[in-house]
Amino acid sequence: MTRLADVLRAFEEGLFLPDTGPVEIALGTVIANRLPGDPVWLLLVGPPSAGKSEVLAALSSLPDVHEADTLTEAGLLSGAPGSSGSGGLLREVGDQGIAVFGDLSPLFGEHSSTRERTFGVLRRVYDGHLARHLGTEGGRSYVWQGKLGLLGAVTGAVELADLGALGERFIRYRMPDASAEEQRGAGLYALENAGHQRELRARLAKITSKFLGSIAIPDELPPMTAPEQDRLIDLALVGTRCRSAVVRDRWHADDIVLIPEPERVPRLLLQLAQLRAGLLVLGVAEAEVWRLLVRIVLDGLPSGRRAVLGVLAGRGTDATTSTVAGHARLPVTTVRRHLEDLFALEVVERTGEHPERWRLGAWLDGMWPRLGFPSRGRRFGVLDGHPEEPGLVDQGEEEW
Repeated sequence: MTRLADVLRAFEEGLFLPDTGPVEIALGTVIANRLPGDPVWLLLVGPPSAGKSEVLAALSSLPDVHEADTLTEAGLLSGAPGSSGSGGLLREVGDQGIAVFGDLSPLFGEHSSTRERTFGVLRRVYDGHLARHLGTEGGRSYVWQGKLGLLGAVTGAVELADLGALGERFIRYRMPDASAEEQRGAGLYALENAGHQRELRARLAKITSKFLGSIAIPDELPPMTAPEQDRLIDLALVGTRCRSAVVRDRWHADDIVLIPEPERVPRLLLQLAQLRAGLLVLGVAEAEVWRLLVRIVLDGLPSGRRAVLGVLAGRGTDATTSTVAGHARLPVTTVRRHLEDLFALEVVERTGEHPERWRLGAWLDGMWPRLGFPSRGRRFGVLDGHPEEPGLVDQGEEEW
C-alpha cells in the first residue's frame, strides 16, 4: 500500500526539495476539494524553475483534475447561439472537479481593467454559479453550477495584483527560499535527470494517482477541539487584517486616499479549516499541518509587509524606519509606505509622537510568537526556518 511517506520520498528522489511542504500542500488541496465544503484555490508562488509546475504536473493523472493553460471568461464557459450545449472548462468539469493551471502569471500581468473583469467572473465561479448570455435577438444563456477546486503556479507577478481589493479567494504558498548552495544542488538534480524528464514526470504522476486514489473521503471534516478552533481563528484574524487593502493615489503614491474596512475573518478561516481537514485526511502529522497553515497565512501577505512585520516581531522592541529597512533589505521609502499602510490598518503603532519609530500593535505582539510565526531580519534568521546567518550582529539604531 502506497503511503504519504512513499510519495514524498519519490519527489525528493526526483526533484531537489529541501522542504516537502509544496507537495503536501498541493496534495492536501486536492483532498480538501474532494471533502464537503467550499472549494480551496491554491497558488504555488515562486521564481521560474522553482519546481512549481513539476509538483502540479504530478496531479495530471487524477480523474477529477482538468489541466488548462489560460483563464478567461470565454475559456471557462462558452457556446454558440442555437447550439444545444456549451463548451469551456466548466462544462468539462461538470458538477465537481479541480482545475490545474501550470502558469497563471499572464493573468496577473494583464491590464487592471481586464484582470478585474476576470476576477469578477472568478468570484462567481468560486461561489458555484456562472451564467453567460451570448448572441443577439435574445441569444442563448449558458449556465454552470457546481464546485470547482483550483491549483495554479505563478511567479512573483502575483504581487502586481491587489487581490485583497478584488475579493480574496486564493490562498498562497511560496516555494521555499534557496541559498546558492541549494541552487547548486537543484542544478545537479536537473543534470542527473537530463533526458529522462518525461519518465520522471510519469513516475511521479503514477505514484501520486495511486496514493490519492486509495484515500477514503469522509462525509464530515475532522473535528476540532476548542483550543484548535481558537488558534485557527487567530490565524485567520492575523492573515485578513495584515493583507487588507489600503488605497493610495495613483499618481502620488505617498497619499493614502482610502482605508477600506478590513477584510472579515470567515472566508479565510473556512479556507484554512478546509485545508487543515485535507492535510489531516492525507495523513500529514498535526504539527506539520499547523506549520503549513502558518506558512499559508504569511504567504498571503504582500512580501514587503511580511518582511517588515518579521523584523518588528524579531526585535521585541520598537525600531526606526531606517532600521527596519536595513534588516528587511528594502529601500527606506518602500518600508515607510508598508509601515504607514499597516499603521492605517492598526497592525503597527507609532512610538509616542515620533513619526519614524514603530512597534507591533499590542494585539499582534503577543499573538505573533504564540501562533508560531517566525521572525526575519539580518540577525533574526529567515521565515523558512533556515538558521541565522553567521557573522551578522545587531546594528542597533544607527541609520542604514
